[in-house]
Amino acid sequence: GHLISQNDGEPLNWTRPTTGWAVGEVIVEDRSLIIPEDTDSGTYRLLVGMYDRAGTRLRLTDGSDTIALGDIVVR
Repeated sequence: GHLISQNDGEPLNWTRPTTGWAVGEVIVEDRSLIIPEDTDSGTYRLLVGMYDRAGTRLRLTDGSDTIALGDIVVR
């Protein structure tokens, strides 16, 4: 229920802002997260969200502002 790590920034090292994406275009990007050494072992949910130009988190049709990509196990 709380933030462990995050990685914010425009896609592809700030070279492909979402304002330049074409409809249906696929952007593939690797992102890294640094997990603090004092993080408890366990399973953590990986969430992704997107922002508009003003920095406001975009909402999905169900009202949520993130999509779960899966789980990460910290040992």
